[in-house]
Amino acid sequence: MGLDFRRGTYRRYVRFGKRTVKDGEACAVWDMYGRHRQVVGPALVRMFYSHIRFLDRYIAGPSEFLRVTHSDGSLEHIKGPVTAYADPVLHRGMEVDKRRDLISSKQHLVVFTTRSNAKAGQEGLERKIITGPTVFMPEVNDRVHKFKFEGAAGDESFEILNEDHSYENQQFKVKTEGGIESTVKLSFEVTITDLAKFVTGSFDLPKEIIRSTRADIVNQVTCKWDEIDTFMKLLTARSQKDPSAFSNLKARLDSMGVSLNCITYVGSTASSEVLRKHKEEAEKVQEAAFEDRELAKERQREKERQKTELDRIDLEGKVADTKIKQERQRIEAEQELKRVRVDFEAEMKEKKHVMENDALRKEGDETVRFLKELKELDVDIGALLMRGSKGSENSGGGVDGVSAAGVNGMVVGLKRFVRAEMAKELGGAQGKDCGWEEGTDNFEIVK
Repeated sequence: MGLDFRRGTYRRYVRFGKRTVKDGEACAVWDMYGRHRQVVGPALVRMFYSHIRFLDRYIAGPSEFLRVTHSDGSLEHIKGPVTAYADPVLHRGMEVDKRRDLISSKQHLVVFTTRSNAKAGQEGLERKIITGPTVFMPEVNDRVHKFKFEGAAGDESFEILNEDHSYENQQFKVKTEGGIESTVKLSFEVTITDLAKFVTGSFDLPKEIIRSTRADIVNQVTCKWDEIDTFMKLLTARSQKDPSAFSNLKARLDSMGVSLNCITYVGSTASSEVLRKHKEEAEKVQEAAFEDRELAKERQREKERQKTELDRIDLEGKVADTKIKQERQRIEAEQELKRVRVDFEAEMKEKKHVMENDALRKEGDETVRFLKELKELDVDIGALLMRGSKGSENSGGGVDGVSAAGVNGMVVGLKRFVRAEMAKELGGAQGKDCGWEEGTDNFEIVK
């Protein structure tokens, strides 16, 4: 029996035996007399010199139907969901077909229905257009029309006709000024406005658009190949307001019941030879521009170098001027310092001279005062001087500090000598010790 479902490829001749037909399977059995019977599982079939053939199963879903061709040639459409087995005795063929779903009011089906006229003994065709939104399941005598468009993208076959159509990047070869061939690309958007006229003529819409547009472009392109972009942009923009821009195309679409909504220019390409030459020219232009830029950069660098050199020379001149100025200032400072030093030394010499004069004057005043005091004491100055000079001759250095080293030294030594003699005389007369107070001229009698 096996686990898999057996289909029409399973065929056997059984002399004596049995077969189990599972649930979901069906088979046709012919006995030894050629009589046919169909068995739908689950069942157990016993056979004696019989032929058995399992049947293909066809399943139609909720949006599908079964198209059954019976052995007598009659047709039957069975609406899904349904399951049926194709029996070669009963059926010539069986297939699953889908119902047509029209989801928009801009979608249409063209259906031809066969009508028989019993009185005239003839059959006729009746055309009807089914417009959405709806779900359509054809009857046995209905035939859905198939549209076939031949465009640049290849053949296109379909049953549901949309009112709006767009064709992108349709290519057209044109010759520009000078005989150079270029390829322009256009996009079209059209709408079927008269459905009956369009269906009656069975027009090939993209083929008619390409043929009419080519005629319009060939008659109007008069520019150079490298100006084709600008020309086509202006032409397509003018077509929105001026019907004569694409007169052949608009006239042909009107005759088919179609209106032109928009033409858009996509771009253009030239032949490989033209592109190669253009590339070479562009490279030459780029090389010339590059050389000009390099030359400009070199001139700019030279200007900057000259400016740097001038700045350096100017800086060196400023540095030299600064050094000269600093040297001049240094010399002036040294001269000023020398002058100040000379003035200072002269001033100090003058002050020293004044101080020496003041000292001499004070010494003279002191000597005069001292001599006056000796005179008041009735001291014989001449005898004192004589005694002092003799003592100096004997000792070679003066008596009690009296020396001949100058007036000042003489006065100091004389003071000490006179004080010593006076002390001796006064002390001997009174039988007491006498002396002078240290550091002063006060005379003191010591008891």
